[in-house]
Amino acid sequence: MKKHRIHFLLDVVDKRLIGSGQCNQAFLLTTTEKKKYILKIKRTGRTRESELNNLITEGKLLQYLNQRDSSLRIPRVIHIGNRPASYIYDYVEGQALKKTWGKLSERSRKNICHDLAQFHSALYHITNAKILKRIGVKTLEEDKPIQMVKIQKYLKRNLFSVKAQRKMMHLFQTKSLPKEEMRLSLCHNDCNGSNILLHKNRLSAVIDFGDACVADVHTDFMYYAIDIPDAVEMIMLQFERLTRLKLSRERILVLSILELTDQFRQRITVSNRKLINRLMRELASGVN
Repeated sequence: MKKHRIHFLLDVVDKRLIGSGQCNQAFLLTTTEKKKYILKIKRTGRTRESELNNLITEGKLLQYLNQRDSSLRIPRVIHIGNRPASYIYDYVEGQALKKTWGKLSERSRKNICHDLAQFHSALYHITNAKILKRIGVKTLEEDKPIQMVKIQKYLKRNLFSVKAQRKMMHLFQTKSLPKEEMRLSLCHNDCNGSNILLHKNRLSAVIDFGDACVADVHTDFMYYAIDIPDAVEMIMLQFERLTRLKLSRERILVLSILELTDQFRQRITVSNRKLINRLMRELASGVN
């Protein structure tokens, strides 16, 4: 089998494409010593950026986080390249949460919720805006503003009554968190079921920090309300215990709905319609 030299660092005997996004590609590398790594590299000929961070910023952020807290369940970066932009990290064994959550026992789900709460608590305590800015991580104080026009269009498109529309608009106006009450934290900002890896019924790694930013601490929890609604409360309670912060359930629901309506610009699905209707009903009923 032909050998390849990757950044003059590894003797690679196999290079296999395992993921491809708008701007980046991910390759699984296998070396002569049977060790595995992931090479994340910018796609050639693509100039449009779809993520907040370029690959160099993403790689540097992961290195910084590993230096600050070696127990964090994130990839260990071993090399960052400039031409083209890329980084290499240790391969992490695991399957995506979205593929395995439904098969897990109640006990395993509780353990994973605890792991995720610890992960977000660590990010909160690590947050140092000056250092993160030096690395290139952006601060978004209003990362998910309440876009009333978008919400109104959604309500009309889904044939809500005028009375229901008014009630929902009132909820969005009153349940959103004032800017002065937001608590900024380093957020992964894309904690969906594809970026959370599980191995032996525990969290093995959170991957893809392409959209990581300093933002309202509620930001990361909206993805759990979308992907694993039966577990979001448990993750939040554990996080509150570890950080002594009180989270706003209403704020998380509002952010979840905004995230889904933003996705509608790309593709509206029957499942997304059902999901956003469920979240709106929860918000309307008043979550304590």
